Amino acid sequence: MPLTALGGSGRGVQLALSINELSTLLGAGQLQSGLLHQLIYSAELPSGTADGSIDRVYSDAIGFTTSNTDLDVVAGVASKLNGATLTFADVCGVAVFNDGLVGGGGGNLIVGNAAAPLGLFSAGTTTITVRPGGIFLWTDGPGIQPAGGTTDVLRIVASAGTVQGRVAIWGRSV
Repeated sequence: MPLTALGGSGRGVQLALSINELSTLLGAGQLQSGLLHQLIYSAELPSGTADGSIDRVYSDAIGFTTSNTDLDVVAGVASKLNGATLTFADVCGVAVFNDGLVGGGGGNLIVGNAAAPLGLFSAGTTTITVRPGGIFLWTDGPGIQPAGGTTDVLRIVASAGTVQGRVAIWGRSV
């Protein structure tokens, strides 16, 4: 999970990508050499309600179907951890993971296209396709302010069948 609590009272976002590629562009008879590509983003966000901090984290593993799943960040999303309903005044990050079709195989997750989309989408028709094994990650330090009924819904729908996915949303309550 890319969103984990770090030491102390802070909360953190961690994403690490490391690919070890054998060089395939060498001429015939050349020795192969490993090329390491790394992208590492890590931020410890203090617990609080000021810009640059967070005090709300929602995460869940969901079996998405071809019926829309709308996560309303203003009206509240239920926390699996303690059953509380979490509301967000500022959304600072969203992560959507596609773990694939239940029972195996491929199936896409379509993120966006809500009638009242979160402000990270430019319009209700904007979508991002997350293919099996893929990740959609969006972060914004100060966060965006969702408005009830107009810019407050994160919609996720499966392209076919039931697609297992994981979602994390983090931000502030005020």
